[in-house]
Amino acid sequence: MAAEAVRRVRGLVPIAPDSRLVGPAATCACAVGDNLALHHLLATAPAGSVLVCDAGGRDDVGYFGELMALEARSRGLRGLVIDGAVRDGSVLGGLGFPVFHRGFAPGRAAKAEAPLLEEPVELGGVPVVPGDVVVADRDGVLVVPAEEWRSVQKRARRLDEEESELRSALGRGESLSTLLGLGVEGSR
Repeated sequence: MAAEAVRRVRGLVPIAPDSRLVGPAATCACAVGDNLALHHLLATAPAGSVLVCDAGGRDDVGYFGELMALEARSRGLRGLVIDGAVRDGSVLGGLGFPVFHRGFAPGRAAKAEAPLLEEPVELGGVPVVPGDVVVADRDGVLVVPAEEWRSVQKRARRLDEEESELRSALGRGESLSTLLGLGVEGSR
């Protein structure tokens, strides 16, 4: 697996510090100031998927809010990643439905434009194809091409095993710089 296959989306933040999600992307693109495409996606995305919405990075209107999150959660969707603003931030953060967004806006979006669903979209310039795997937590949002997902999982498991061994050694009082072979000596 080429490391460049995993793409990082910059500028999106979690609605709550403990927000995290992993799942296949179900995609839509919203017209300017219009969230009808997101409503269609919310109604049709399969359970277990992550809603991925290209709202053009706009932060002048809230494309997603409390009521949509309640429906998404009840439908078994894993979360939302939106290149745009959301609304109802104080409530949305407490619902336990992971949302990664570009900002907040109090206004409601119109519902008029024909939706673009399950087509390739972009999040902050990063291409997302339906079925790509989205991984997000407080540290950032990553997009993994579907065909690379298994190799990325294997690599992540190996890394987790290596770090588990390091945590055990650190618990026994060993030095991280020694364990990593950095040649840094300190006093203990």
